[in-house]
Amino acid sequence: MDENQQTQHEQVAEDLLKTLSMPDPKPKPRKSILYCVFGIFILLSLILLIGYAGYQQQLNQMAEEAKRTIPTPMPRVQASPTPDTFPLIIDSPTQDTLITDDTVVVSGQTIAGASLVIYTDTDETATDAASNGFFSAQISLEAGSDEIIVTAFAPNGQEKTATVKFMTDKP
Repeated sequence: MDENQQTQHEQVAEDLLKTLSMPDPKPKPRKSILYCVFGIFILLSLILLIGYAGYQQQLNQMAEEAKRTIPTPMPRVQASPTPDTFPLIIDSPTQDTLITDDTVVVSGQTIAGASLVIYTDTDETATDAASNGFFSAQISLEAGSDEIIVTAFAPNGQEKTATVKFMTDKP
């Protein structure tokens, strides 16, 4: 063999050894690994999509149920006081009190929001009961008066009257 052929054979052998001993700088991925990764990606995407769809369906069902269970506002009906629930109590002056002044404060309690008329033989005044039902008003007295009449009118129009008899010490 001539030297040129021998060099050529050596070169081929050397190239063959390099090829066998050196790994390929760009190894080609195996198709089975790619298919597994792609399959896992598709599977996870489907699981997320199904979970999101179920969540949306549950939200829609809850919204529909909430629409069905919202109570319809009922019209407000004001209860009419009955004689037992429509009190009229005069706290002051008390029965058979001796009054020496020209005026007296009449106070007591009834139902909240009631309008009251307080009068004697010679004077008359009006007031309203507070939100707790208490009322108070001043009325003038004349010689010879011996009775205070208080009439309460409930918001529904019902009325109740109470009377206090007293004595005056006036000339």
